[in-house]
Amino acid sequence: MPKDTDRDDSQAYHFSVIRRAIDRIDAAGAETLPLDALAAEMNMSPAHFQRVFSRWVGVSPKRYQQYLTLGHARALMRERFTTLETADALGLSGAGRLHDLFLRWEAMSPGDYARGGAGLEIRWGWVDSPFGPALLMATDRGICGIGFAAETGPEPAMADLKSRWPRASFVEDPAA
Repeated sequence: MPKDTDRDDSQAYHFSVIRRAIDRIDAAGAETLPLDALAAEMNMSPAHFQRVFSRWVGVSPKRYQQYLTLGHARALMRERFTTLETADALGLSGAGRLHDLFLRWEAMSPGDYARGGAGLEIRWGWVDSPFGPALLMATDRGICGIGFAAETGPEPAMADLKSRWPRASFVEDPAA
């Protein structure tokens, strides 16, 4: 039977590995790092690294990199880059990949996002979550935003999410 100190040592080791991996991914910028290469840098097998990373971060290394890419895409589109210019700046193979990225993470097209949600109906409702009250917002394509209100309260959570799509229409619909 393993001792508690063995588990503590393993936790500290994995924390250190994941910290290095996140630093490496962040330093890569727009470059997507393949799982095999990232695992090799961390001296782990790809399967083990993926399990440990997913357990600590909550998503796979690929999904984490996609989320960072989405953040960069949002910033470029706020600066009035076209979808093609944004896709090129991110090193994506075309505007279709950018479209897929936005649909996966934002439940809207890049154009919908760039227009501040103009013409979109976003339904919202409050739900209980393991982290306290949560505000969910969704388009017809899926969840586009989650806000947690345990620390800030409901008004700041609502204001934050609504500010992301200032031209959308918002409809209270907890059942949605």
